[in-house]
Amino acid sequence: METLTARKQPRRVSVRCTHCGDWDTINDRSLRRKLAEGRPHLCSICRAVASIKVKDEDRNYWTKRFSQQEIEAMVGAII
Repeated sequence: METLTARKQPRRVSVRCTHCGDWDTINDRSLRRKLAEGRPHLCSICRAVASIKVKDEDRNYWTKRFSQQEIEAMVGAII
């Protein structure tokens, strides 16, 4: 008669996502592999969503076209 033992489950650890800062739970083997390869940990949401690189011309879009008073007037009309 054979004795079967239950397979040992991997230990789960909590890790912080390097992009958004949220906590995620992964198994310890995955964490050790990421650390050995020098890869940052990203949560499932950050892995699924493509990040947009913001350039200075993107940041200055409104200030190049309108004065500060005009921008404040638009904000007042929206709110």
